[in-house]
Amino acid sequence: MIKAPVCIRCGRINDGSMHFIDNMCIECYAKERKLLCVSPEVKVLYCRVCGAIKTGHKWIDGGDIREAIEKFIKDYFIDVIKPCSDQIRDYKLSSFHFVTEPSWRTRVKLYFEILINNLDTPITQDYNVIIRLVPSLCAVCHMFRGGDYNVLVQLRGLGADSLYNIIEEILSKNTSIAQRTIDILDRGKKGLDILFYERGVASRFIRELAKKYIVKAKYTAETVGIQSTGRMRRRLVISVRLSEKER
Repeated sequence: MIKAPVCIRCGRINDGSMHFIDNMCIECYAKERKLLCVSPEVKVLYCRVCGAIKTGHKWIDGGDIREAIEKFIKDYFIDVIKPCSDQIRDYKLSSFHFVTEPSWRTRVKLYFEILINNLDTPITQDYNVIIRLVPSLCAVCHMFRGGDYNVLVQLRGLGADSLYNIIEEILSKNTSIAQRTIDILDRGKKGLDILFYERGVASRFIRELAKKYIVKAKYTAETVGIQSTGRMRRRLVISVRLSEKER
């Protein structure tokens, strides 16, 4: 007579109704083995000036320390883990909570739903992780510290007061544009000049203008110095003339 396999941890007999892995029932297997390879400590570069966090090769908007940690966990933590078993079909972060108050070194508990091969119901496992924020400077704030900028937008066509109100409205509604705006210069009767770090941010600013005004933009470049490599350093100049749309 062939005996039915028994779970080596709890002694339950496999009568065919349970899923067994490595001579353990699935409940004991989940308690005994960690199914995901999760580092006990994860370091994240955090800009101490604007609150951006670095993921891969990109800096993204983060916020204050709590917001930055929450964003990293929700959107990017899944990228720094991997399955520890070939039995895993899929997995996702289901929830998390702070064990300690968010700070430069924060302990969190993460809950994952994990799908095992040949099993429809996911297994839930929790993992304790320390998120360590490493104070740094993002590329934008680094340029700001050096007084550098790459794009000059010359805003013309309406009075200075009107232009100021237009700019204030856009920046108040678009945090990412505001964080990458270096300065606003009053050119008197000519209008206003706006200094941006990046061409992409300047383009987004102009698209916001085009939602309410007729925009005519002219793109040129100017030489502003010589790089350490000996090459000429160029800066983009965008001349923008605004006019009211017909109502």
